[in-house]
Amino acid sequence: LLVVGAIAAVVGALLFVERDFEVEASANLVPLVDRDVFASTDGTVAAVRVEHGDLVKQGDVLAVLDDPQLVLDLQHVRGEIDTTRKRLEAIAVARTDRQVREDIESESLSLSAEAEQLRQRLESLERQAEILLDRQAALTVQSPISGMVLTLDVQHLLETRPVARGQVLFTVADPNAGWQLLAAVPQDSIGHVVRAREGQDSVPVRIRLAGDIDQIYSGQLASIKETAVLEVDALAEEMPAVEVEISLDDRLPDAARPGMNADVRIYCG
Repeated sequence: LLVVGAIAAVVGALLFVERDFEVEASANLVPLVDRDVFASTDGTVAAVRVEHGDLVKQGDVLAVLDDPQLVLDLQHVRGEIDTTRKRLEAIAVARTDRQVREDIESESLSLSAEAEQLRQRLESLERQAEILLDRQAALTVQSPISGMVLTLDVQHLLETRPVARGQVLFTVADPNAGWQLLAAVPQDSIGHVVRAREGQDSVPVRIRLAGDIDQIYSGQLASIKETAVLEVDALAEEMPAVEVEISLDDRLPDAARPGMNADVRIYCG
């Protein structure tokens, strides 16, 4: 009777005593403000001026690219500009000499037509030079914001490597702009998180940072990604997790760094 009574008490507690239900997930700490830095032109990385974790200011040089063909094109256009200007100067001197000697008018008209053609060519060459100079300036890759370089092993990754226009070279983040967490919620638990968010203004989250196990931070569920990335090479493995963004209510310690691991518990009722 005592055993049966104990079992009945336990069953009754399970049925009628409420307990918080939380979904656990692993997460990574990321800054709220970050920027990818792209290559503005094709080229080869001649020098990398920063390393992972370096603090940079807006406008600091991150890398310098090299494009030998661009150098040749610019030299060619500049040579054409010099040649055209010298010919214009020579025509101006010749026309002055003819006016002094009162030569026939047809020769003067011929020189005027040639001078007009040269002036138009000079304008075209100068526009080409401006375009090439803009491309040359784009070979210097600068940081768009002040912050920390997040790209890992940038020296080995980029040094002497060819890059294409639009390719991401660096990621720079501003740790002073605030933090958020990106949690990977297993697919067999994401349904609880979705239901918890329905009709709720906020869903509380408890957070414990790696290496800071004695401190619990609070946050809120910010968003749930609508899709999960399924890698083709991992079709036989377990289904990929769904990414969830978590905003922070508390100020994190100064030791917080991008990519720091954390464990989160999302309140689901």
